[in-house]
Amino acid sequence: MKNIQIVLYDPDLVDLPQSCNIIVSVQGFKLAGHARSLCELENLLRSCPIQLVIAEPFGEEERFEEILDFLYSVRPEFDTLIVSKQNDGKFIARAFRSGVFDYIVKPFKCERYRESLIRFRCYYSLLGSSPPQWPQSVVDRIKRVRVSSQFSNQGLPKGLHQKTLDLVRSVLRESYSFVSASEVAEKAGLARSTVWRYLEYLCRIGEAVSVNQYRSQGRPTRCYHSIY
Repeated sequence: MKNIQIVLYDPDLVDLPQSCNIIVSVQGFKLAGHARSLCELENLLRSCPIQLVIAEPFGEEERFEEILDFLYSVRPEFDTLIVSKQNDGKFIARAFRSGVFDYIVKPFKCERYRESLIRFRCYYSLLGSSPPQWPQSVVDRIKRVRVSSQFSNQGLPKGLHQKTLDLVRSVLRESYSFVSASEVAEKAGLARSTVWRYLEYLCRIGEAVSVNQYRSQGRPTRCYHSIY
């Protein structure tokens, strides 16, 4: 999968260094540029294949929906992540109704920012690897990535152990793209059948998604990606 192109839109650019550091710490992303005005942002959207705009709309709340509509008319195939000091509930609700992928309130924890990028990477990869016609199972996987409610691991099913779960989870989170149970097993030093059970469990509790990857010959391979 090619790197996901990001543009930062912030008239003040106060948080630019911190945002850049977080972006480069997550595999699969490339900062294509930053904009201090809508004119600069429009030029970047027209000149680069941008997949994600990270926006700070503070001071432009009243016309932000209008701004989003305008930007989508310039390049319809991108998503928006808002990182803002604005914590007004009505504005945040409007932002989600406008199709914003995620909303992070300043001051934020860096891990929360990274988690959002990792979820977007998974979401973007899942969109690109899905079949032309989406069955309900694919729709549910995509929805799960966007909502991303992490469940408690208390009360593991019989036969599963926390230490092994943590190992499989760690290997999966370090994987840049979708990986098979065999690939995770090799990195974790575990049997494939054991890893498969833990991967399926992570899918059930909403920490991972799976997709069948088809090849020209043979049966499809079930592959997994962490939401976090």
